[in-house]
Amino acid sequence: MIKNTKLSNIFYSIPMIIITVLTLLLMLYVGYNEGKLKHIKFQRSKLATQVGLVAHTMDNYLKTGFPLKQFSGFHSISEMLFHSDPTIENFRVIDDQGSLIFSKVREGITAAEFEEDLRASNYKVNLREKGVNGDIVIEESKKRHQVTKTLRNKSGVVGYLSIYAPKKDLMAFVNQQYLNVLYISAGLSLFFLIVVIIYELWIGKKEFRQKVTQTAYIICFSVMTVATGVAIFNVGKNGVMTSTRALSASMAQRLSAVLELGIELENLSGIEEAFLKYKQSNPEINSIAFTVDGISIFHTDPAKIGTLYETGEGNLEHTNKLILKNNRQNKKFNIVVTVPSTIATDALLSSSKTFIVLFIACCLIAWIFLNAGKTLLYVFSKDSVDMGADVSLIELIDDICDDGFVTKEEKTYLEQRIAEHKTFTRKERQHLSHYYKLIKTGKLIETESLDLGFKTGLELIKPAYFLIIFINALSAPFLPQLVNEFALKSNFSLASASLPFSIYYLLLALVLIPAGQYAERGNRKSLMIRAFIAEIIGLSLVAISDGYWLLTLGRAFSGAGQGFFLIGLNSYISAVSPKGEQSIGHRIKVIGRNTGLIAGIAIGGLLYSYMSYDKIFILASIISLAAVVYFYTFVPTVEEISGTPAQKESSKESIFQDIYSNIPFLLQDRDFIKTLMGIGMISKISTAGVIMFALPLLLSQKGFNTGDIALALMFYYISRMISDGIISKIVDPSGIARWMLTLGTFIAGSATLFLGFIGVTEIIEQTAIPGITFISHLAVNFNHFLAGLGLSQFNNYLMLFFIAVIGFSQGLLVTPTTAYIKNSTIAKKRGVEIVSNSYLFLEKLGPVVGPPLIAFLIFINNDSTIAISIFGIITIFSGLLFAVTSTAKVPAAA
Repeated sequence: MIKNTKLSNIFYSIPMIIITVLTLLLMLYVGYNEGKLKHIKFQRSKLATQVGLVAHTMDNYLKTGFPLKQFSGFHSISEMLFHSDPTIENFRVIDDQGSLIFSKVREGITAAEFEEDLRASNYKVNLREKGVNGDIVIEESKKRHQVTKTLRNKSGVVGYLSIYAPKKDLMAFVNQQYLNVLYISAGLSLFFLIVVIIYELWIGKKEFRQKVTQTAYIICFSVMTVATGVAIFNVGKNGVMTSTRALSASMAQRLSAVLELGIELENLSGIEEAFLKYKQSNPEINSIAFTVDGISIFHTDPAKIGTLYETGEGNLEHTNKLILKNNRQNKKFNIVVTVPSTIATDALLSSSKTFIVLFIACCLIAWIFLNAGKTLLYVFSKDSVDMGADVSLIELIDDICDDGFVTKEEKTYLEQRIAEHKTFTRKERQHLSHYYKLIKTGKLIETESLDLGFKTGLELIKPAYFLIIFINALSAPFLPQLVNEFALKSNFSLASASLPFSIYYLLLALVLIPAGQYAERGNRKSLMIRAFIAEIIGLSLVAISDGYWLLTLGRAFSGAGQGFFLIGLNSYISAVSPKGEQSIGHRIKVIGRNTGLIAGIAIGGLLYSYMSYDKIFILASIISLAAVVYFYTFVPTVEEISGTPAQKESSKESIFQDIYSNIPFLLQDRDFIKTLMGIGMISKISTAGVIMFALPLLLSQKGFNTGDIALALMFYYISRMISDGIISKIVDPSGIARWMLTLGTFIAGSATLFLGFIGVTEIIEQTAIPGITFISHLAVNFNHFLAGLGLSQFNNYLMLFFIAVIGFSQGLLVTPTTAYIKNSTIAKKRGVEIVSNSYLFLEKLGPVVGPPLIAFLIFINNDSTIAISIFGIITIFSGLLFAVTSTAKVPAAA
């Protein structure tokens, strides 16, 4: 054991500090990218509007039949353009053959430098949209955005009008806002570090440590959330107002140029039409008005033309004055553009879903690692009192109470000192009272020695299990789409897209027996470290892959890594847990798996919106390396917990050999087969085939982004975790396992059936599987029924509801299945443990079969969600069949 010092306490606080810093940086990264996406959207809209305004002027010229080269207004238009929007770097026109006709760069840049830089740039199209009077294409390179509008005359395309704006200028406001947030995150990280240092150096009371660190973390995370929210609000408001200012300034300059020519207002034509078109292409704008002495001469709302202009309630307004040299009557000409005052708030609210998901994920991460950090300090701050030191009674009591443990030797020594003490001061009596109170309430644990306990080992291994599940779950919201994309590139069918998933689960199952034999004869900790190494290889292969087969190989390594760790964890828990305490180990597995899945899915879905898949897999590899360091440094071995060398079991047959030899006998038992096929396999197929494989594919086809898909998967696992926690407390003593299995399967099948129905509007006319046409008729009628109730607009929410119901029903099956198998006739004959372990092993074949089965159903149903409904019917039928034919019962409690 490491000798305790206050500095060592700070060392063992490092995991808590790192997690706090990382979650703050994650919040910063997500917030920055959310703000960036919203800001770029506004900036692109602004540039598209500017292009539309200029093109409108040139279109009027071109439609008269004059050639593009003879357009004489380019210089004046470009000057007005640069004046209205300082972010524009270049404004140019090329003909239909690609030859440069006109070009203007802003001051400070030479034309030669810009042209050279432009030739070296590689542009890619990221948006095509209908603009004012034609198509607008938005492209980008590493340095700038390019917005291009097609120019046409009566005969067709004659050229292209382009505007260039450097990214550094467009992003200047966003970068400044989030630079401030970065400073705040650094300050909060420093605050948490100072809290830890001050507490450990000057206070160090074990009983308050967890409350202090958790409170400090909550403060940091809350402040960071507010700071990020404020930044998004400011970015949204700035984006709208920048776009509005540029639009009004550009329009004001154009009208000024026309009015300077002496053209009377009543002779102006096309302004109302132009105003309406600009408003249509900029949906965030409420109204555009041209006023003279406060009277609306032109307005996008015809009813307000000729009336005194008034700012509508709930609007932000930008007014641009027209400065005319020949304004002899001193009239006041204004262009007024309004946007809803709630637009910045709406930008913040549109990001609320993202931050809710992120909040849940970070809370789970913090819960796992702050508890682990508390346990590290709980273990390594335990020290023996130096009974030879010349200390006062108060100092002795504080020293004993400080770490939360008192050994038998320390207690005897303290009682001896108390007996020798003839009189006590008031402060000494207070300390003695506190000491006895801690003993009475169990907060000061009496122990023979300061050796590690099994609960400590389990608490420290929980973050490692969390991490290996977490890194694998990062890709869950987008992996099916990625695999399908690679399969299509290789000219494979949808069925081939299921192969990497089946390979993953197959390798996970295949390594269980050899890994189990190694765990029983070797070092369990080294097996789990090897699991992380296999996972790192798998993640790295996917990160560098751009083809189907290398990705499939990577998934095989990942499956093997998950299998190695699962067996290592089970063996570790069995080795360190005393008889009667195995349920604690089970809770560790449940918590680690569910929290890892939920947090990984949430963060993976968010990251995929901002970075490419290869970077996510590289990040997962780095996290895996960090997990290896954590595991090697902090997780105790079985020997360190038990205090004795690990016992090798080579002399007797291992439990995994027992599984292998007993499987033929178990497969002859009808009740075992009914439970395995009707409940276990169906449940695993549902999770692996429907939820993890098909659902992301089908949701992406319906237009859901990865963030929404991640939210759906989170709903599934959260509801599953909740129901599993509830049912595990009532099934065993109540003897209702059989009926709970039937109910859970029926609910899962019904929810799957209706989930597949949502959004189906076409009848499937084919006979590959009898009854599919009838099922599609039911689906169409179901959607007509929803439309009649006015619920069709809530289809997305209904999908989330049914996904959550499926998760809840799957949670109803976990504990009842275990109880039912343990009390079956075959379990009494062959042994409860061997039958339970064999069932769990065979059940893992369900995920292997699930993805190809669901892929086949999707293929024969023309990629329709009816495929999910068909599996729902299969699930209902299997549950009813189990209820009718099963005979085993769990005895009710006496």
